[in-house]
Amino acid sequence: MQPHNTNSTDELWKYDVYLSFKGSDTDKKFTDHLRNNLHQRGFRVFRDDDELPRRREDYRLVWYCSALKKNSYENKPPHSQTTPTYHHDPSKESRSQGFFFIVFSKNYASSPWCLDELVKILESRDSMAGQQIVMPIFYKVQPSDVRNQRGSFEEAFSRYEGVSEDDLQMKLLTWRNALRRAAELTGWPLDNGYAYF
Repeated sequence: MQPHNTNSTDELWKYDVYLSFKGSDTDKKFTDHLRNNLHQRGFRVFRDDDELPRRREDYRLVWYCSALKKNSYENKPPHSQTTPTYHHDPSKESRSQGFFFIVFSKNYASSPWCLDELVKILESRDSMAGQQIVMPIFYKVQPSDVRNQRGSFEEAFSRYEGVSEDDLQMKLLTWRNALRRAAELTGWPLDNGYAYF
């Protein structure tokens, strides 16, 4: 499938799946493979590393979640004319639900952006009374390490705890709780490749 004409404002900002991951930490082939497989099954996938400029990162998840909450894709960010989308005629179910794939990887917790994004995803899921489906993927990490912040997750939090900023210290509990909650959801541990995708 070719990207849909980005000049057609009626088709902009219409996604079924939001794919969240730490770009420098996952094998780009894996995330490409995942997006392509979802795309081949008829889902329009928003991959957060390349769909919008980094300076606009604060808009990415906010606009996706707000569109789902209103069960409408008419709300578009002000920079939407530069946002690529993919042509698809999804079912009403997938449009109203929304799917979030969260790829947990070794250095996921070292990114405050990823942790903030995880919190927003879970808050959005809560506000939609379970109509948004969150699917964690444990890419070369154990779910128990994510849940209990062990290994590389513990190392990342040790670095955060050494920072004396009040705002960051307040976030630590929120981030830890979000990691615990997400790791308790049904997901896929992928230690050796990604044959299932």
